[in-house]
Amino acid sequence: MRRFVLPVCVLMVVFAGSAAAQTTLSFAAVVDSPGLSQGIAIINPTSTPATATFTLYSNAGAVLGTSTQTIPAVGQIAKLKSELFAVNGAWIQVTSPTTGLQGFWVGGNFTTAVEGAEAATPRTEQYVPVAGPTVLGVFNPGNSIVSVTIEMYGANGAQLNFISGNQNFLSITRTVQPHAVLDTEIEGFCIGAGCSGSPGLARSLRVTSSAPVVGA
Repeated sequence: MRRFVLPVCVLMVVFAGSAAAQTTLSFAAVVDSPGLSQGIAIINPTSTPATATFTLYSNAGAVLGTSTQTIPAVGQIAKLKSELFAVNGAWIQVTSPTTGLQGFWVGGNFTTAVEGAEAATPRTEQYVPVAGPTVLGVFNPGNSIVSVTIEMYGANGAQLNFISGNQNFLSITRTVQPHAVLDTEIEGFCIGAGCSGSPGLARSLRVTSSAPVVGA
């Protein structure tokens, strides 16, 4: 298992992908709570230094700030969010003309709670585990509007209905603006007469989209 050393670092990653001849890494679910540290590590496995641009986005997809960093050949940089930007935001995207850069996040209070992971890959179909009412965040790392459809499933794999007042829906469809975050509160599921699908608590959400996104 690969290990990374971060000087009191942090942040929350979520998508990673690469376009032609470049790297794109996206770090979402930025922790803004007091007492929690946040940071990102970017690793450059190539034999030449790499220039990477960090862009901080709001929930609506607006650019809140940028920071350009140089990553040494066969090396890494590890930065606190506060070292990169003077303001808070929703998520950070890292782009570089160098192919093959890798990203890692770690966050917590480093006393009772620490977590981290390598960057994930945006997909057009994914499943997000849930346990009761939750808020699903869908992040659009692209430059175009994305249509997102959400379906809900129980522990036995049967599809459940969403409920809103007296109406039931097999799915919810929303649009996500470029570089924006869609937060959808998932509360209702169908358990009464006339529902299609088996009654029960939701255990997973199926997220499909017209372009790759990340659900968390």
